[in-house]
Amino acid sequence: MMSFFLIEIVTKDKLVHQGVYFESPKKNKKAILWVHGLTDNFYGDQVTLETFADYCEKEGWGFASFNNRGHDIVSSIAKIDKRKPKGRTAIAGGSAYEDFRGCLYDIDGAVTFLARQGYSEVVLMGISTGANKACYYAGSRRDPRVVAVVLASAISD
Repeated sequence: MMSFFLIEIVTKDKLVHQGVYFESPKKNKKAILWVHGLTDNFYGDQVTLETFADYCEKEGWGFASFNNRGHDIVSSIAKIDKRKPKGRTAIAGGSAYEDFRGCLYDIDGAVTFLARQGYSEVVLMGISTGANKACYYAGSRRDPRVVAVVLASAISD
């Protein structure tokens, strides 16, 4: 039985996103980062998560999926704020409030998480608006840790 780990990533602009991470027992240097679409979230499609984990387990790849600032229609997203008693505050998030350009921070945070787990080759796989975000990140950042971009049901919204 596969083990998934619940994770939190912190973006460079201090937003906190929840996600899931799978590590193959035959771990190598490659990982897939699943970027969800508009109004979606990391936990919405268990079949997809398990399908990718099955593949990654056989190939020795890592796999992660995370919420980004466009998850759900309206959501509350934690933001690190050391001035607050709990060290966090919340901002309005979700697709209703999302500025698309913020996906650069979200994807960078997730790629950095995977790099810290020992992966040096990350494949961005985006579905729907997540495909647009994956392309935008790859084209804007030219991140050497990202070795490929896969588009699933890409749309032009």
